[in-house]
Amino acid sequence: SWAAFDGAITSDTLRSAAGTSLLVALVATLVAVGLAVPAAYALVRSNARGRRLVYGLVVATLLMPVLALAGPFADQLISLGAYGSRLALVVPTLVVTLPLAIWLCVTVMRDVPWTLLDAVRADGASRKQQLRRFAVPHLGPGVIAVALLVFVAACNDFALGAGLAPDRPSL
Repeated sequence: SWAAFDGAITSDTLRSAAGTSLLVALVATLVAVGLAVPAAYALVRSNARGRRLVYGLVVATLLMPVLALAGPFADQLISLGAYGSRLALVVPTLVVTLPLAIWLCVTVMRDVPWTLLDAVRADGASRKQQLRRFAVPHLGPGVIAVALLVFVAACNDFALGAGLAPDRPSL
């Protein structure tokens, strides 16, 4: 019956678990996107040796099963005395969200007209003008879309949450 849904939605345990999931996903998203944007810029714009290898390793980490990470992370959190803490889940979540954010940011930055940035710089634009005239219109929508996708991926990651915060204080 529909009463079961009402009981589940009004449950304090479910509300607390959803709050933990949202908090961890929000912090992990902010950190992942904050690190992914400069990393993707470097992967797209630099001519450094080994950048393709680094990008290949980033993409390869996306293929790693999350369930295989839960046990080693649980052992590390227990040894650090942080097992069951809400914010202790951020680091394991970053292992999932950071490669995803870098991969998506590289995809966004490959399609940006970088010659326009070079032209804006050649015309003598200040940093503020470069941000307003180039970065916000060309990078902003893509970075916002990346942040939303990473946030959804972080919220949907139940394996790490179930394996690393199973007790009542972590909810």
